[in-house]
Amino acid sequence: MPTPGVVTAIKLCVNAYTKENDAIIINKPVYYPFDFSIELNHRKIIENEMVYKDGSYEMVYKDGSYEMDYDAFEKAIVENDVKMFILCNPYNPIGKVWKEDELKQIGEICKKHHVLVIVDEIHEDFVYGEHVHIPFYNVDESYKEFSVILTAPSKTFNLAGLQTSNIIIADEKLRKAYQETMNRYGVNEPNFLGIIACMTAYNECELWVDEMLEYVYDNFTYFDEFLKENLPHIHLVKPEGLYLCWVDFRECGLNKDELEKTMLEKAGLWLDEGYIFGTGGEGFERFNLAIPRSVLEDACQRLLKAFGK
Repeated sequence: MPTPGVVTAIKLCVNAYTKENDAIIINKPVYYPFDFSIELNHRKIIENEMVYKDGSYEMVYKDGSYEMDYDAFEKAIVENDVKMFILCNPYNPIGKVWKEDELKQIGEICKKHHVLVIVDEIHEDFVYGEHVHIPFYNVDESYKEFSVILTAPSKTFNLAGLQTSNIIIADEKLRKAYQETMNRYGVNEPNFLGIIACMTAYNECELWVDEMLEYVYDNFTYFDEFLKENLPHIHLVKPEGLYLCWVDFRECGLNKDELEKTMLEKAGLWLDEGYIFGTGGEGFERFNLAIPRSVLEDACQRLLKAFGK
């Protein structure tokens, strides 16, 4: 189902599959439009905070840093009569790429308790090293009966302005309900140029994607090495996916307002502050590393000036 964008699709799903005051669960910290999509449609947010894996920063660099507490997740679903779960994979902003066994645990819990799963897979092309993006549908054939997949060319190919996303709905009843909601809100006419761009990107631009991913990951490596050498009290959470970088500034000893002020006024960098991603985000900053190396090098020197000891 072509839709103007993934955030639009999330809001359409909220309206198509839940009623006012229904409970919808999301992980935290997470991409903040998830919150808006729920709150603006008068549904109730249930938070399931991700667990920061290990206090050792050596472990963070080695293995990534976030896991889901599945017992807490299931308990929250049962206690709040949750109707929907919005899952992010790869996970914005923390860079996690969910493994098959993790997706299986999520799927079985949601299947057991009749929770509809909306999966934002918009960053699916951004995975690194041994990590592999696994579409939720590919984990178990039965998951198609209670899930919707949200994809778009907008991140990989920087085509957001053409307002084209691809919403994949295998189940006929779910697809019909989504289409009726699109018609009701008048967002059922796709951008013609966006469709042509989408087809061209996916059919003819694979080599460019490979080169782009290599460049972005080299930026992660450069940034990681710079922090370790020059600002060891600031820690990059090594990414499994995304072109966005989640960075831990908590050892700087600043509260969220002080950190934001320092970043703006001393470093001259305007970032997405960690606290806007909700519970567990305070003390972190999200960087965009899909940039020329020269811009990253300049940003690193600004950080050194502002946070160097």
